[in-house]
Amino acid sequence: MSQSASTPVATIEETLAVVQALEGVTDIVAGSGQVLIHRNHVPLGFYVVVDGTLILSDGHGVEFLRASASSGPILVPAVGELEVAAARSARVEVGAHVLYLPRSLALFNPDIRSLLSGLELRAVSLQSTILSGTSAQSAASPTTVPGSLVSLHPVAASTATVDSNGAKQP
Repeated sequence: MSQSASTPVATIEETLAVVQALEGVTDIVAGSGQVLIHRNHVPLGFYVVVDGTLILSDGHGVEFLRASASSGPILVPAVGELEVAAARSARVEVGAHVLYLPRSLALFNPDIRSLLSGLELRAVSLQSTILSGTSAQSAASPTTVPGSLVSLHPVAASTATVDSNGAKQP
């Protein structure tokens, strides 16, 4: 029996089972507005948003991107960004289900980055709101490509100003 040239695509359930089976992974139900990664901080690890909405912002309330996990899990930061200070804050909305892979897991096991790159996870960059993998696709219905960076719901730039306490001003 010969193998076909293409590898079968893993289901979302299969992808999540692989991530959850990794030793050291923590299952989290994040509260509304829970910050996963702070702007200008090096991420403490990878987060896989299983259910809920991920929001990238400037850390003062101006949103750059909203991505819903309703069409598949979201990986943040992108695989190549684990050792770089985040240019954006990443937070989740109401009761998001998140898997946390600690930084040490990725640093001491080089296969983890390869594994995450090969899974059917939509990766979100914390370095730019111009995300690769979307040039030939509609932002509303991107094609998931292993290791690609996709944007689901870019947020228009806000004209609101932010005061010294981080509150939006009209």
